[in-house]
Amino acid sequence: MAKRKQKTPGPRYVGKVVETSVVRFDSDVFIKDLPAKGSAGDLLVDDAGQIKKRTVADLKGDLSLAKADVGLGNAENKSSATIRGEIVEGNVPTLNQNTTGNAATATNLTASTSTAVGLGTIELGHASDTTIARSAAGKVTIEGAPIQTTQMSMTHHHFFMNSSSNTVDFFFPYNNLNEASSLSQYYTRTIAPYSGRIVRVLVRPSAGLGTACKLQFHKITDTTLNFGTAVEEVTSIDLNTAETSVRTSFSSATFNAGDVVNVSLIKSSTATANIQAVIVWEYTI
Repeated sequence: MAKRKQKTPGPRYVGKVVETSVVRFDSDVFIKDLPAKGSAGDLLVDDAGQIKKRTVADLKGDLSLAKADVGLGNAENKSSATIRGEIVEGNVPTLNQNTTGNAATATNLTASTSTAVGLGTIELGHASDTTIARSAAGKVTIEGAPIQTTQMSMTHHHFFMNSSSNTVDFFFPYNNLNEASSLSQYYTRTIAPYSGRIVRVLVRPSAGLGTACKLQFHKITDTTLNFGTAVEEVTSIDLNTAETSVRTSFSSATFNAGDVVNVSLIKSSTATANIQAVIVWEYTI
């Protein structure tokens, strides 16, 4: 009697069979001869062929970008100063700007250790239109005319100088027709409303008073009655030509708000004359 062939354990398939099942493994699973590692969903296959669940570190690896991907290949581990130094003109795009102006107006740019830019002049519109320029320390002009940051004021003094003395101080009067040599006369003084200085003095005598006359600036503070014999400033003036206006200035005739001030004249001859005089005051408002 022929032996019956024993069946091989396991499933047998006839034709096309589709199996749907869940397979559980108690240990690690490896795939042999995998062409390359990769990942799908939450799973990945490492270089050894082992199937694993992707960790946070693996996810970060998937999301990492190379420096070249974001155009920062030269920026790693460099200070901001170094990066700024590596930026060249080619890195900056050309802006849509109006370039029809004349750059010649900026030729006086100077080096500066602050954020200020030094300009000799500023041309508004055209060089022949409006020019703003620096004329001196703290002084600016527009087309040569000064922009006043201080207040200018003039006082006018008309009086008869009837003394023949050429050694006595004769104070310019306020609201009076005669000079006075008194150091405490009320009409030979005025109060400074602001701090400032005397810019200039103009004198016009009706007769020659000498070539070596002196103008003197006087100043006193609160609680003081007399000008005193000490003067603040002296300047020489030639008043020897009749009916001629002569202009002079003090080097430092300054005062503070509330000071009592005035100017006096000492002749260098014994002549008498009618005097017209103007004092130009500059106040810092």
